[in-house]
Amino acid sequence: MLDIPGIFQNKALIPEQALEFGFVEENETYIRTSKILNGQFYLTIRLRNSGLPDARVFDAESGEEYVLIHLAEAAGAFVGMVAEACERELQEVAAHCFETRVFQSRQAQEIIAYAQTRYGDSPEFLWKKFPNNAVFRRADTGKWYGAILTASHAKLGLAGDGTAEILDLRAAPEDVARLTAGGKYLPGYHMNKKHWITVCLDGRISLEEICARMEKSYILAK
Repeated sequence: MLDIPGIFQNKALIPEQALEFGFVEENETYIRTSKILNGQFYLTIRLRNSGLPDARVFDAESGEEYVLIHLAEAAGAFVGMVAEACERELQEVAAHCFETRVFQSRQAQEIIAYAQTRYGDSPEFLWKKFPNNAVFRRADTGKWYGAILTASHAKLGLAGDGTAEILDLRAAPEDVARLTAGGKYLPGYHMNKKHWITVCLDGRISLEEICARMEKSYILAK
């Protein structure tokens, strides 16, 4: 079975590189078809700016889709050979048309850029078991003033399935109580809830407001 989520984990599409690699744009989708296994099959890959790529294999003679590579219960040497050929192609696409980007949301990227510009700090990835979690810390004190994380909606107390990218920030206790009471901010995730707040990086709070809160968090980390 093809492991498309594994191949494209933490990958962000670079459209210009996809076009250079032979993809053709159609309605904000990038499509490329290539032959595999000496022309016995052809592989069509569709890329989008968000979501996982779509890969479909077709028998070159009959034109029918070869769906066995997508079935976990499918077995046999030939199925494995076709799957391996597809994975090689997808690995090439991942290497040439994508860049590694742990945090995918626009606000996460903006916060990272702000910390680099304002404080000269880059996110530090401290935990091998949690590769999608990082911290910002002051260079002079070594104290954290922010943590950028990926957490499930369930753990955050939010409705629906899936995950969210969040930012933990320090705040004065009186501000924590006031900010979290309105529901706009969440209690500090995996932090002391008297001294930390959590921001969902989904646009519900403006970048300007988040940066102002980060500035206060930076000061509190003296």
